[in-house]
Amino acid sequence: MIAELVHRGPAVLLPVVRDLGYGAHVDKEYTGICHLCWDIFRNDDLSAALRAHFEDVHFRELSEFVTTEQAGAEDAVEACE
Repeated sequence: MIAELVHRGPAVLLPVVRDLGYGAHVDKEYTGICHLCWDIFRNDDLSAALRAHFEDVHFRELSEFVTTEQAGAEDAVEACE
């Protein structure tokens, strides 16, 4: 989540916030990225939901990577035998 914020700004979180059911909390005008970020992260429930969402996303990505890399490694070992 930090990488998303740093590289793309807090607006990238808006679709996720809406998908998590917090759209009413953020559907308003903001004066800048700091205002948006503060509005998102001052809400403990929303912050926890975002953390859980990104932990799940990163876990799925890591799982897919390990599964793909493991399969590739097994194929390479078999090819060498």
